[in-house]
Formats: sequence, C-alpha cells, structure tokens
Amino acid sequence: MKFIADCMFGKLARWLRMAGYDTAYVWPKEREKLISNARIENRIIITSARKIKYQYEKVFIITDIFAEKQFVKVVKEFNLDFESAFTLCTKCGCSLVKTDKESIIKKIPSDVAAWCDEYFLCENCGSIYWKGSHYEKIKEVFLKLKT
Repeated sequence: MKFIADCMFGKLARWLRMAGYDTAYVWPKEREKLISNARIENRIIITSARKIKYQYEKVFIITDIFAEKQFVKVVKEFNLDFESAFTLCTKCGCSLVKTDKESIIKKIPSDVAAWCDEYFLCENCGSIYWKGSHYEKIKEVFLKLKT
C-alpha cells in the first residue's frame, strides 16, 4: 500500500515512513501535481481537501490537526501492520541499509558513538539512523496500535 500526503501532512508522512509504508509528500509549491502523481504511482491521497474526492477515487480525508491522531486514523482505516517498520528514511522515504560504524563515525555525535554500534544509512539522502530513545518511544506507539 502506497500513500501520497498533501502538503499539510508532512509529520504524518514521516510517521507512515517509520511504520514502513511508501509515502510520498507533496510540497506546497508542487500541490498541483498531487492527483497526477497519485494516479501515475497508484497511491492513496491523504488530504483535508474534500474536493479532491471528486477528482480521484483513492482519497482519505483527515481533519485532525495532530500527527499522532492522524496516524492512528490511517492505521485503523487501512488496517496497517508494522512488519516493515524502521526500514525507510523518514526524510525521503527511500530504503535504509545497515552500515558499519567505522564508515560513518565522523558523521555521528560522539556521545552516540560511545554507546551505539548499530547504524542504518539512507541509500538516497545519506541520513543516518540508530535505535535511540526515539526508536523505543515510537515502537511503543506501534505496539499499542497493534492491540
């Protein structure tokens, strides 16, 4: 299942990527491409603009303003699981690959390097991830939603 988030849903797009779902994001200046990109890439549009429902058949309307509530609604509506969680870059949505500490040691904070040995690198934008306190908090959210 693939999504495309309208420009007001950037945080939701990051949540969906953390959950392992291919989620494109349309910046405000590119909003006119929302429907055409959704059609070309066979994506479900997430938006608050009700008029889009009349222009494209796969639209999910969200009116909540808080990203966590938006995320819960999407998870419930589409019965999402979290089997591919933490496999996509939250910034660009591309795949993360496990990387060795030595190759990125100059790019990570020294206090993190002191306790963490497992790192993941985005193949596209070069962002680096590790399982820190944010990982545990997000994992708890996913576990609560599974039950």
